[in-house]
Amino acid sequence: MIAYIFSILGLTYISLMITAYPHAKKGQGIVVAGPWWCLYKSSYKESVGNLCTFGRIILGLDLILLTYIYL
Repeated sequence: MIAYIFSILGLTYISLMITAYPHAKKGQGIVVAGPWWCLYKSSYKESVGNLCTFGRIILGLDLILLTYIYL
């Protein structure tokens, strides 16, 4: 059950990253292509603010779930 939730959150996180990538500012493509893309809100245009917020929430949930699994 936990693995299923982890998979759903991971797929959602990747989907948000793919959606936000085209909105990166010029010259910031390599910065926002990594796994910590939602932490670089200043590298995006203004229209992506909510995607970064949702990405941070999902990243937090993923990390909490990962900690729960390994502790």
